[in-house]
Amino acid sequence: MLFHLFILLQLLSCGDLACVRRLLSKHEDQEVFVDEGDANSFLGRQLLFNRFDFEMFVPGNLERECFEEDCNYEEAREVFENTPATVE
Repeated sequence: MLFHLFILLQLLSCGDLACVRRLLSKHEDQEVFVDEGDANSFLGRQLLFNRFDFEMFVPGNLERECFEEDCNYEEAREVFENTPATVE
C-alpha cells in the first residue's frame, strides 16, 4: 500500500512539472514589457479609501465613491442607498 502511494506521488509531481513546462513555452513569445502609458497608470494609481471594510463604519459619500474612486452602479448605490435614486 505504501509503495502504491509513493508511485502515485511520483507521478503527480512529474505531471505538475510537465504542465508548468508547457505553460512556459506557450508564453515565451509574448511581450515582457508594457507600454509607457500602461506603466504610468499602474504606478500612479491611488489606494482605495474603502480598505479594511471602512465603509461599514462610514456612510457612503458621493465625492469619495464617484470622484475619488471609479464610479459604477455599485458605488452609486452605496451613496444613495435606494434603487430609484441610483438610476437617476
